[in-house]
This record gives sequence, structure tokens and C-alpha cells, in this order.
Amino acid sequence: MKPDQILIVTKTSWLLIKNDHCSEILPWSALQGSTVVYFDFANAQSGVLSFRGKATYATAMVEKEVRTTGIVEGELKVFIHQTKSHVDSVEAFYTAVMLNSWQELQSWATRQVDHCLLVPLTSLLIRRNRSSQSIIAGSSDTVMDSRQGASEPESTFYSEGKRSDSTNSRLGADGQKSKSNSKTSAVSAFLLEKQIFIYSEYDDSLHFAQVTMLGEGSGDIGVISRSLGDQLPVQSWINKNERIEWMVIRSTDLDSELATAHAVGNALHLKVQVIKPRQYHLDTKDSLSSSLYQLTRQFFVRNFSVPGLSKLAWLSESFVMPIAAVTAVACLVVGGIGVYVKTKVSDQALSNIQAKANAETLTQRANAVAGLGVSIVEDPELSFAAQLSNAALFDPARMLTLLRASAGEQIRIQRVQFVKSAGVSTYRVEGTVSAGANQELAQFLAGLRTQGWDAQVVQSTSANIGSFSYILRPRIQASKGA
Repeated sequence: MKPDQILIVTKTSWLLIKNDHCSEILPWSALQGSTVVYFDFANAQSGVLSFRGKATYATAMVEKEVRTTGIVEGELKVFIHQTKSHVDSVEAFYTAVMLNSWQELQSWATRQVDHCLLVPLTSLLIRRNRSSQSIIAGSSDTVMDSRQGASEPESTFYSEGKRSDSTNSRLGADGQKSKSNSKTSAVSAFLLEKQIFIYSEYDDSLHFAQVTMLGEGSGDIGVISRSLGDQLPVQSWINKNERIEWMVIRSTDLDSELATAHAVGNALHLKVQVIKPRQYHLDTKDSLSSSLYQLTRQFFVRNFSVPGLSKLAWLSESFVMPIAAVTAVACLVVGGIGVYVKTKVSDQALSNIQAKANAETLTQRANAVAGLGVSIVEDPELSFAAQLSNAALFDPARMLTLLRASAGEQIRIQRVQFVKSAGVSTYRVEGTVSAGANQELAQFLAGLRTQGWDAQVVQSTSANIGSFSYILRPRIQASKGA
């Protein structure tokens, strides 16, 4: 499901990005349309904690650690972004925020008329759908926007040098278009509210660094770079041709942010790869740059550090149309099969009625000829008609079906014999009936008579109790004989 808009919530502003426009709204305003809310609370603490035990204990261990340091006071809400298990320990990358701030934001989200997915900004550092070892995301203290319905690639990058005026190509240091399958990044980072966040999964370990920019210029960048170098495995990246992926969260001065990104990359011996931001109109004449829309498209909802019910509600909306389409197709298929089966049944019924009518016609013609005293043998047509009539009456399969349908549970048919004597065809039927089931036997004979057969009792060949033997004659022959 694609969101209708993106909202960036920080300690200084609420910025709403919709279509090609970005505007600042009042906190706790009502929203129209589905929204992905990226938030960063004041006094939030992010880091990597190593502890002994199982990964399932990560939340409790992080909460204990944060309470000990005292950076975030009171009740906590802990988001576990990533865990790494080792032989004797577990590492967890986390973000901890004040519980009352989280509950207030969550309560506001539930009051919205449409889906509202809450996502910690630090979760953007985890690019689980990529094969890279690590991630780096970058955002400035400017505004970013995500344009709806655009056809740009999901991830478009700036490479070395300044940003390009082209919107659909990557430019390398030599100014040539680079291939879209460039090497995946080893580190990820972003800049937000004068703070740089960097995350990496390298050498089978999790690494996180966060530094604050106190000023501007190369001097401040140098201090920041040295601080990052002390917190990250910079020596492992020297001459490794690794990359840092920089995400622009919100920026009104893109050139300045790109300069910061390249300065950080140079200090860490990493090549800078910036996800190309889009330009959005502000309420003033200025414009904003942001990569959030591309990042939102790249991430699967399951990758976000949000409660399971929120993910389920968001995903369920995505499957409404596909499920409706599948249901419609299934209904059409079932309806088509029903019409086909009904047509075949009707055709078979008509065929049976026609066959029965033909047999009766032939029988009537044969009886009419016999009543006039004309020899059937002398007339080939009448002889053939008589043979067809006789064959229809003495069809063995038809007789067995008739006997099976007429016999009840207390009657067992043991033998059926076709007998032809002196030009007269009959059936001899032998069987047994359970003791005291005379009513069943009477119903059996009545059923045969209803179907046009008269039964004549003959001596049974079996001496068992309940044995019976009948000669069955078609009522046409029986009446003729009479």
C-alpha cells in the first residue's frame, strides 16, 4: 500500500509532505488520507548494546541499561531495530523514547480517519531488503518531500561530486552515467536537527555513532569526523572500496548537506552514495529536498519497528483489491462450471426421454401388427422393430438397475438369469429376504410392477429360509399371453 502522504515529526516541527508540496502543520492536527509518520522524539536515545543471554531479552536489557545511564527518565518505550547473536553474547541496535510521548503519539494516530503508520526515523538505517553489510542514512534540519505517482526508479543515487540536474541518472566522479547495479553500501547515515547518525554491520558486529554539529565549516567537520572515527571501525574500511549510503531526510540547502556527506565519507575512507532526493515546494518560494519517498517505497512494512497490529492493518489494505479480483474470478469460474453441468444434465435428460419415446413407438407398432395377425417375419421392417422393442425391454444393465432400486435393505438378490423359451423372453430372479420382512418383499414386487414387470412365483432352487424365486415378464407380453 502506498501512503497518500508522509509526515516528519521532530522536536522542532511537524512537516507534511503530499504530492509535490511540503508544509508545516500544527502538532496533533487531523490528517486526511493514509500516512507514514517518521518520528524522532526529544531526548530519545539510540545505540548498540552487547549483553549475555538470548535475543528475546533485548528489550528488557536495553531498558535496564537506559535507566542506568539516566539519559531518558521515567517509563520507556524501546524499539529493537536489529539484533546480532554471537556464541556467548547478543548485540542489539535500539532506540528508547519516553513512554508517555510514545503513547500520546499513538493515541493521536488511532484518532485519524485513515491508516497512520508510526515509524522511528532510526529504523531507516536498517536496509533489510539490501544485501549490503551495513547502512548509512542522512537527513538535514530542512524539509523533505515525497511526490506521489512519480515514475522515477526506487533508488536513484548521487555519487561523487555535486548534485546533478538530471533526475533519472546516476553521475559518477567522471560525469558519466553509472550502472544501477553499483556496489551496495557498507555503512548508512543521515543528518537530522544538526545531528549525524551512522550505523554499520561490519566484521560480524553492529556499530552505531551519533555526533552533534555545533557549528559550520571545515573545522567543525574535522572535529566530527575524528569523533566518528573513534566510534566506528574506520581502519577496516581503508582501501576496501566500501560505500556510505546517505539519505536526505529534509533539506533546504542540498549543496551544503552533500558537502557534509562527502566530508564524512572522506574522513571514514568511504565512497559517498546519496539517494537522490526530490524537490518539493514550500509555502514560501523556497524548495525542499528529500529522499523519504524513495525510501518508503523500498522498505517492506515488516521491516519497520512498529507494533504488529499496525503492520497488519496497513498490509490488509494492500490486499483488498487483489483479494477482490481473485474472488471475482473464482465466482466467474464456479458460475461457468455450474452452467456447463446444468446444460449437460439437461441434454442427457432429453436424450433419455427421446430414447424412451422411440422404444414405446416401436412397441406400439409391433403390437398393432400382431393384432392384425400379420406375420412379423414376413415384413423386414416390422421384424426389425420387434427386435428393437425386445432389446429395449430386456436390457441386462437396465434390469439390474431396476432390481437394485426396487430391493430394500432386507432383500438380497443372489441370481438374475435371462431365459428365452419358445420365442418368449423372461428373467428369472432368485434371492433371499430377512425373516419377518414380508412388507419389504411386497414393496419389492410392487416396485417391479410399477416399472412394467409382472412377477410369477416359481420353485426356489435354495432350501434356505426366506429364499424366493420369480419369473419376471414385461407386462406387454403378460397381457398378450392373457
